[in-house]
Amino acid sequence: MAGQTGVTGAILAAGFSRRLGRPKQLLQFGGRPLLQYAIDAALAANLDEVILVLGEAAPAILEQVQLGTARFVANDRANEGQSSSIVAAVRAANPNRSGTLIMLGDQPSITADDLNHVLAAFDGSPDSIAMAAWQGILRSPVAFGRSYDQELLELTGDEGARPVVVAHKNRVIPVAFDRPVPVDIDTEEDYQGLLESTPHDG
Repeated sequence: MAGQTGVTGAILAAGFSRRLGRPKQLLQFGGRPLLQYAIDAALAANLDEVILVLGEAAPAILEQVQLGTARFVANDRANEGQSSSIVAAVRAANPNRSGTLIMLGDQPSITADDLNHVLAAFDGSPDSIAMAAWQGILRSPVAFGRSYDQELLELTGDEGARPVVVAHKNRVIPVAFDRPVPVDIDTEEDYQGLLESTPHDG
């Protein structure tokens, strides 16, 4: 990892890929599984630790990705929605960290530089929130200070961390990116569109 920020990175990758019909984490892109891009970006970013949250497809996924120094955490409640993965990550994270950066496992265009841009805006204070603003649209990745841990642990459903962001919108530091919201891969159409793009390393 490139630096010491006191922040834990949490890669959410426990989805069931129901619309795709096969584990999207293992779709091949540029000679690597899709999930590998998120892992590699997180490991190269200024994070103190990286946690990878997986669901029922974990055994197959772990056979095909390289974790490096990232730590795998099982989410046995993945059927309850994305929020359950956030809960699993926060519970497993270093209790002495300054914050938690939440990112998705199916956005291969997110780079270590992107993550560092968000981390640079995160001041490490307990009530700090830094969130990517893709041409003005707030989306992941997002870094939360420690004072939001309890609210993150109480999340339910499939909205992810958005309820916490909305509840504390006056605390959010938008981190500007001059490109559209990175595409996440949910359908075969999304994947085919990705294959037509140019893979790049993060």
